Amino acid sequence: MKLADYLILEGINGTQFAKQIGVSKQTVYNYLADPNKTNYVRPHVDNLTKIVKATNGKVQVADFYPELWGNNEESSRD
Repeated sequence: MKLADYLILEGINGTQFAKQIGVSKQTVYNYLADPNKTNYVRPHVDNLTKIVKATNGKVQVADFYPELWGNNEESSRD
């Protein structure tokens, strides 16, 4: 599940989620940005761990790094 979808499902915004995982709201908004935009950033390992834990596993590492995990729709097209 994409982080944006999780936030919508749970009814929380990026600022609230940022507080949950201990990062700035801008960091979360960078994670939510369109991957083709210059402000898009994929989380590093420490923040990935926080995201997976905070979402109870609904958002996974493969949702940010599909090319490394091979179990995401995007990577299955290769």
